[in-house]
Amino acid sequence: MGAPLAAKLAVNHTVVVPDLRGMGLSDHPATGYEKKNEARDIAGVLDTLQIGKVDVVAHDIGNMVAYAFAVEQPERVSKLVLMDAPIPRVSR
Repeated sequence: MGAPLAAKLAVNHTVVVPDLRGMGLSDHPATGYEKKNEARDIAGVLDTLQIGKVDVVAHDIGNMVAYAFAVEQPERVSKLVLMDAPIPRVSR
């Protein structure tokens, strides 16, 4: 869904569009679907790519993971954009 926009952004930006755990082409483990855990998955991807601070743009269910990432690692997030879905049960 986001591929056309990602391609346009990639002309002038580094764009990372990971599948969330259990979605798309990612692994489908039996556990680990808590949003904080999935946020750690995203941090791991960024660490592997040696990317520090990021602008985060999320859509739909990715909003919950993006929010968890921003709360857990605020020093890595310069901007946070959440689109098209609410964040249920926001708490720390």
